[in-house]
Formats: sequence, C-alpha cells, structure tokens
Amino acid sequence: MAPQTKVAQRPAGCSTFDGNFLQVLRDFRARGDAFLQSIGCSCSACVLGQSTLLRELSSEPRACVLDPRSWLELHDTKHRYGPCLRKYLAAWQASGASDNESFWRWLDCRTPPPDLDRSSHICAVQRQIACTNPSDTALAELHQQLRTLEREHCPRERLERDVVRYLEPEEAQRFRIRIEGGVWKTASGERLSTGPDGFIFVLSLHDELYANEKQTEPPRFQHTSFLCGAPVKAAGKIVVYDGRLTMCSPYSGHYRPSSLDLLKFIYFLEERGIVLTNVTVDMQKLMRVARADGERKSETVLLERLDNCKYFLERFEHWKWFIVPELQARGPRRQRSTSFP
Repeated sequence: MAPQTKVAQRPAGCSTFDGNFLQVLRDFRARGDAFLQSIGCSCSACVLGQSTLLRELSSEPRACVLDPRSWLELHDTKHRYGPCLRKYLAAWQASGASDNESFWRWLDCRTPPPDLDRSSHICAVQRQIACTNPSDTALAELHQQLRTLEREHCPRERLERDVVRYLEPEEAQRFRIRIEGGVWKTASGERLSTGPDGFIFVLSLHDELYANEKQTEPPRFQHTSFLCGAPVKAAGKIVVYDGRLTMCSPYSGHYRPSSLDLLKFIYFLEERGIVLTNVTVDMQKLMRVARADGERKSETVLLERLDNCKYFLERFEHWKWFIVPELQARGPRRQRSTSFP
C-alpha cells in the first residue's frame, strides 16, 4: 500500500491560501470540462482520463499536471502520440463533422477511416517549385502551400503505429529508483548508470522516483509512461554514473514542469543525502535563454551547480512564503552563492 501523502501545514492567519488553490482546482476542472466539450465526447474512457488528470489534486493542488497538449494522448484508449492526434483533431474540426459526431467516433468508426496522407500533394507542389522561376511571385505562395501540407501530413499507418507505452502499476515498479545514502539504485538493487544521454524521470506525489531511458521510436517511452499521465511532483532528465547523480534538467514536453517543481525535486534530493555541490543543472529554461531556430536543447545547455540553482530559485523566484507552506516552513536562506549576487 502506497504511503499517505504528507500535506504541509497551513500558515497561521493565511486566509487566502485555501481560496487561491481551491480556485486553481476549480479552474482546472473547468478546463477539463472544456476539453471534453471540444472533442464532443464524454464516454467512460474520457471520464476515466479526466479522473487521472485530477488524481489527488485535492490534497496536492501544487502538483505538476499533464500539459493540455498531451490530453488527447491520455484520453485515447490506444495512447497514440499526441502530435499525430492533434493533426487529426484539426482535420476533424475543419471538416464540419464536429457538429454531429465526436472526435473519437470520427477517427475510429468511419469506413474508410480518415487518412491525412499528403504524400502525393507534397510531391506535386515540390515539382511545381522546382519548375518555377526563382523571381516568380508565385514561388512564395507555393512554399507556403508546401509548409501547410507538411504540417498536416500524417498517414493513418503512422498514427496507428506511433503509440506511447503506458505501464500498469506492477510494471512501473521495475523502473522504481531508490536513493540510499546518496547512492542511486535500481529496483534490483544495482547501482544506476544512465550513460551520457541520461534517463527521463518522474517523482510521484508519494515521493516515489521512477526513471528509464527515453525511447522516441514506437512504442515510445515518455514521461507519461510511468504513471499513465497522473499528476507528479517533478519530471525531467537525470544523468547518473555508478550510482552518483551528476546532472539533472527540468525538461518534459508532457508535463512542462515549473521552477517550483524543480525546487521541490532539489529538496527531495537534499533529504536523501545528495550533495548539491556535486550536481549540475541545466538552467537554460529557468534563465529564459532563447535557442536559435533549429537548435536542440543539448546544444544550448546552461549548466550551473545545483546549490546555486536552489539559491537562485529561493531568492528570485519563490520569495512568497505566505502562499507556499513548504517554503515558509523552511524560511529564507541566508547563505551566499558564488555565482549569483
């Protein structure tokens, strides 16, 4: 049986605390209702998906919740990849079928099923571009048409093949990570080593840590795989060598964790004996350093020591002790940083 979630004590005299987070919960439920309305469906599978999104939010209103762009993937009984589903959702909305047919019925129950294979159209426009004089004013329009077709292109075969693996609770335990005396160990008790590319991880609301190698080929293994898209405390990537954490980053396209989520993860590590000065963190997102067009995250890494990152977050991001009880209980940190003023 999973341990009970520890709920932080409410600050005395803070009458706005409950109201603020109850409003967040109400707003989230309203967004969930709007989502079901937008796909025209409230079947049992969709209702189950909504309950997953809202799981334990009443006791952990500051949880890291699945990004709305991934809700289609969660609600789909096959868990087909979100970007592919969003292309079909746009086609469903543009077709006019949304007036009298739900998205899932349109997607899976029609004969023949919808197919966004634009290969022949793309080839035809590419031939036109190749035959068009560079000075022709029609060239820009052809390029725009090509970009639109490529954006819409998603053959039915790819939609059905490109799925995300969602684990059963018993399966997820194989990817459970334990930290003993600062040493990271796998479910089998061996010291964890991720390699230079690292593993993706999620930290559950019960402080259970899961990690595994990310898989981008179907069936994909993503952050949603561990807990089936349920709310988490934190998510991102870790690099571990022989049981020692060397680097972490707060990147997850599915959860899009905030700086507060990273701070909660740092506290989790501290409580388990991780020496923050020995760990680096990618602060590119936190420092809002923009990437050039076409650059990957790995090409714009902004590494900083984790203790300095913690100091930065506490001092500049979350000096709001009256609404965040975990931080209020700890109080302001007075230690100086070697990197930040």
